[in-house]
Amino acid sequence: MYQVRRKGVSHNRLIALTFVIVVVATVVLSSAPRRPSRGGVAVASTCASSSRQLTDWLEYHRAIGVTRFYIFEEGMGTTAGRWSPDVYVFSRKTADENQKNSPSRFAKWLAPYASGNSTCGANALFVRQTLNLELAIARAKKDGIEWLLHVDVDELVYPAGSSTLDLRDVLARQSPHIDRVVFPNYEAVPERPSYELNEPNTFKSVTLFKRNHLHIDTATYARFAQSARRDNPNFFLAYANGKSACRVSSPGLRPNGAHRFKTKGGGKEVTTSESAILHYPFVSAARARERAHRCDCTDVKECSMLAFDLVLANKVRGEAADFESWFDERVVENNSTRREALLKAGVYARIHAPTLLIGRT
Repeated sequence: MYQVRRKGVSHNRLIALTFVIVVVATVVLSSAPRRPSRGGVAVASTCASSSRQLTDWLEYHRAIGVTRFYIFEEGMGTTAGRWSPDVYVFSRKTADENQKNSPSRFAKWLAPYASGNSTCGANALFVRQTLNLELAIARAKKDGIEWLLHVDVDELVYPAGSSTLDLRDVLARQSPHIDRVVFPNYEAVPERPSYELNEPNTFKSVTLFKRNHLHIDTATYARFAQSARRDNPNFFLAYANGKSACRVSSPGLRPNGAHRFKTKGGGKEVTTSESAILHYPFVSAARARERAHRCDCTDVKECSMLAFDLVLANKVRGEAADFESWFDERVVENNSTRREALLKAGVYARIHAPTLLIGRT
C-alpha cells in the first residue's frame, strides 16, 4: 500500500512537471526568432542603432505575431550576420543608392520634400523613410508577405482587437477587398519626474497613454482635451495620424510617407476601432534632449513638422539649465486628480501589454 501511494505521487508530480515544461516551452517558442515562411506580417523600420530598445522592440513584435522584419541601418554598417533569420537588413549603402536613383524622388508627391533641404531635419527623415519603404515593399513581395507596416523603434503595435493580442488575427478579419488598415496612435505619458529616472527601459517605464481622438467619444474629447493638452501646442506632442498596414498584393502599391500607403485607384481603407500604435516619443527628459539633438539644421524651423518638437529644440538650444523641471511641468503627468479624471473619462488608458511581453523569455 505504501509503495503504491509513492508511485502515485511520483506519477502526479511527473504529470505536473511535464505540464510546466510544455507551458514554458510554448511561451519561449512563441516569441523566439523563426525562419520566416510564406505569408504572414512584416514590419519595416529605419533604425539609428542596435540598442537594447531595438532588442525589446523585436521581442515584443515577435510575441504579437510579426513574422518578418526589414531593418534599414542608419550608420551601423553592414552587420547582417548578427541578426536572427527573421530579420532582413538593408545596409546604409543599399538604402543610399535607392535614395539617389529612385524615380519617386522626383515624383510630384515627394518632390517638395526631396528638392528642398533634404539633408537635415524633418524633410531628410521623411524622404529616407519613404524611399526605404519602397525597398521593403519589393522585398515583401519577393518573400510572399501578406501585410506590411512601417513602425519606428519608439513605437509598438498594440493589437487590442485580438483576444490573444495577435496582430495576425486583427488583419485576418479584414475583407479581401480592403487594401489598407489604419491603426490610430496612442502617446505615452510618463508619470515619474526626471530625477527619478536613469535611462529607463523605454517600453516598460510607461503604462499610461493618451488615446487617439478617433477612439474617444466626440463629446468626451471636446470636454477633456484641453485638460490633457495642458500648456502644450497640441493634444499630442508628436504626430496624431496613426500608421497603416498595407496588403502587399494590392495593385500599384507604394509608400505615401512613413504613415500611409497608396494603391492603384485609391483602394479601400478602414480604421481599427480598438487596435493602436503605442508611441513613446518623450518618456524622459534625457530622451527628449536626445531627440532634440538629433537635428543638426542651422534653422530650428527645419528640424520638425511638429510644433512641440520646435518648442523642444528651442528650449534645448537656448536656456537649458532648467530643462528637466520644464520637461516635468510640460510632459510628466504629476497631477493625480487630473490623471484619475482622464482615465475615468477614457481620454487616458492604462496599458500593460509591453511590460508583460518584453523580457519574459
